[in-house]
Amino acid sequence: QSFSNLQLPSALQNLGSSLGLYHDPDVSQLGTKNKLEFEGKPVLSATFDTLPQSAIYLKGYTGSEYRNNCWYPLDKAESNHDQSTVTQIIKTYDCAPQNFAFLFQRSFLPQANLIQCTIQLEQKDNRYYAPYDAYSDTAAYSNDAKWEPYKHVDSYSWTISQPQEFLLDALNQAPLEEYIFSQDQNSSNDAVSGFLHDLGITENTIPVNARFPLTQAATVPSAIEGKVIPAAIMESTLYRNFAKASYLQIPKTSAMQKVYDALPESILSRRNPTTAAGQYEALNAIRKWMASTTTYTTEPGKTPGNRDFTAFFLLENQKGYCVHYATAGTILARYLGIPARYCEGYLIGSDVLQKASQTKITVTDKQSHAWCEFYIDGYGWVPFEMTPGYYDPDVFAQNAQVTPLQTTTTTAPAVTQTTTVSLAAGGQQSSYSLQNSGTTSVTTTRTKASTDDTQKHHSTLSPVFWILPVLLCIAGVWFSRFFILRRRSRCIRDISHPKQAVFTAYHTLLRLLQLIGISYHGQLLLEYQEEAEKALAERHLPTEAVQLLIPLTLSVDMGQKTPSAAEIHQAAAALEALQQAVSSSCNPFRRFFLKYLHHLC
Repeated sequence: QSFSNLQLPSALQNLGSSLGLYHDPDVSQLGTKNKLEFEGKPVLSATFDTLPQSAIYLKGYTGSEYRNNCWYPLDKAESNHDQSTVTQIIKTYDCAPQNFAFLFQRSFLPQANLIQCTIQLEQKDNRYYAPYDAYSDTAAYSNDAKWEPYKHVDSYSWTISQPQEFLLDALNQAPLEEYIFSQDQNSSNDAVSGFLHDLGITENTIPVNARFPLTQAATVPSAIEGKVIPAAIMESTLYRNFAKASYLQIPKTSAMQKVYDALPESILSRRNPTTAAGQYEALNAIRKWMASTTTYTTEPGKTPGNRDFTAFFLLENQKGYCVHYATAGTILARYLGIPARYCEGYLIGSDVLQKASQTKITVTDKQSHAWCEFYIDGYGWVPFEMTPGYYDPDVFAQNAQVTPLQTTTTTAPAVTQTTTVSLAAGGQQSSYSLQNSGTTSVTTTRTKASTDDTQKHHSTLSPVFWILPVLLCIAGVWFSRFFILRRRSRCIRDISHPKQAVFTAYHTLLRLLQLIGISYHGQLLLEYQEEAEKALAERHLPTEAVQLLIPLTLSVDMGQKTPSAAEIHQAAAALEALQQAVSSSCNPFRRFFLKYLHHLC
């Protein structure tokens, strides 16, 4: 508690990030790498009952607030708006807006294809991945942008609804209108009645701004019966305003003000769009401008420490990959009055799906990606591609894929393609084309200073003044850990003092279990042994240390038994195996604390 009050964890987190010691999975740090490198390792597999006809985005991270060259999730945002009511409704009634697109389609577009998708994680990265227009009855949203399975497993399933028509066409056919919802007509629906009762809504009729009459909702799967109407009421009366309050925040720094001042009239004239088609056209104008003034590359170089990531990308360096385009696009969308968020995950392109010989698709780190998503009133969150060469997911080239921060990649080989996007708005079609060649980059017109010119602005303070003390601190912690672990290992394996060896191993085990949330509360040790074994098994951690050490300690303490050398070595080996497994399962920040502050791994 004292450690937290001194804010030392935050200080160490910043220090560790600066030195590259770890990466916080809840914070997306930008501009820290010179280039991206792919390793080609499988990260997950997606198994479909029927292969989708178009590309699938699998979102694993949502950035809500941009500051200090980082994307922070909503629960870590400094300007966090009161989300307690929204979060409580999401948890209690499973009315997450991420589900609303699926609910809308099942009601308004019942002819849309339903596809079952099971995701199997190959590598643990503390993230779970969800497709768009999908629903899962085995998962729940813990807040507005983050979800987890009911059980912490490596495999979970989604039901995806893929519309047969282009989204804007469907939304044009279902404009926002005022509908009157009558409780008398839905009195037999216990889920809806309970929802209204708990929220204290006593009115017999409720005006709802929606895209379809709630009384005409189509038959939906049994798993989501009773969720369509509560979700529509929640989206209309509460979440829509919440999204505009939470996802229109823009950085108001001098660096970003220069970006806003540099925007052309083709973008500024599209501020505050009132329709989905207007939002789409405004976002299209943003990405066309970025494509004409920047170059796509997997080797953009690092962002200087005294520069804003987005401003440096758009006005100075003018080189970047998907993280750069998604970040800049999200901020500029908000500047135009469009609720938008930054997303990271994986993209399964339609070319991969078309070439697949089976329904199981192996996804590698080469398919990592970052994109923007924006909110359409009465529908939900929709992915929008900002990176040149990705604009139409159906013309997606696998070899041109890039990756978000902290995922390694190789330079994309040459690809030549033409991307055409058509927008249907009020019966009119507007389209444009982009031709990419070389490394899928768009020819850039330079209007700002080159990267070389920026070097003269760098700080002249010698790094020795702060690197040397940091290295001394790290060395001190490392040597203390070395001697503590060495002394403990000798004690645990000391067959000349067998009882002391067992007691030392036992206390080390209890301390390790306590730090990973399996605490001893004074119950019978054999009962605690069963609880600990069950908890470790659920986390896929070895249980041998608990099975050996607790009975051995009881026999030594209560039965005055002298353990044999073989028992001592077996218990010590099991304890070391558990320590290594715990270390491997922890996130880097947690592993740092276990290794260097608690000296347990």
